[in-house]
Amino acid sequence: IQNNCERLYTPTRNVSIDERMVASKARFPSRQYMKDKPIKWGFKLWVLADSCNGYTYRFDIYAGKRHTISNRGLSFDVVERLMTPLFDQGYILYCDNFYSGPELFSFLHGRNTPAVGTVRENRKGFPKTLANKMPKKAPRGSIRWHRNGPLLFVQWQDTSNVNVLSTVHSGSGFGLVERNSKNKNTGEHVVQQISRPIAVKDYNENMGGVDLSDQHISYY
Repeated sequence: IQNNCERLYTPTRNVSIDERMVASKARFPSRQYMKDKPIKWGFKLWVLADSCNGYTYRFDIYAGKRHTISNRGLSFDVVERLMTPLFDQGYILYCDNFYSGPELFSFLHGRNTPAVGTVRENRKGFPKTLANKMPKKAPRGSIRWHRNGPLLFVQWQDTSNVNVLSTVHSGSGFGLVERNSKNKNTGEHVVQQISRPIAVKDYNENMGGVDLSDQHISYY
């Protein structure tokens, strides 16, 4: 199946990696339980999909343990395995904070593969002290950024703090987005425009490839 997926289609520029649960009641060692997923029992897949149309280009089945041992972590190994056929071709990868990290993004940059993803502050290599760190009660739409070589760390204040790592964008790039807010004086709900980094905008638009693929599957 995987060979045919790769043979019959060439992905567009933007691709994304995420998890997929395939429902199953079979008694099989590889079956997983994930309490936070709509499908709680089934087979867990790592999926590389086209962000444009949700086409599943490659996938890997999680069997509870890895066949190869690496000191770089499971998420790093998953991305490397799935993205290998697309290295050095200029594809842009979008992934969430389970995968994103300075080590992985530096590796991808060296393989001519830019990447964008949300990132956890406790990831190894995340800047610990920033001169312009986001204050705790920053107004909505506040933006802070820090660059370390090809790595751009962006902090954006929405309803909560959003951290994005990118090897694609510039720190000064931002646009406007509408948000509903409550007027403290009148109590009325109003629509206001706040600043939003382009990195966050692009992430929101291109991260949903696997979700779109799951939607297509659900129709059948």
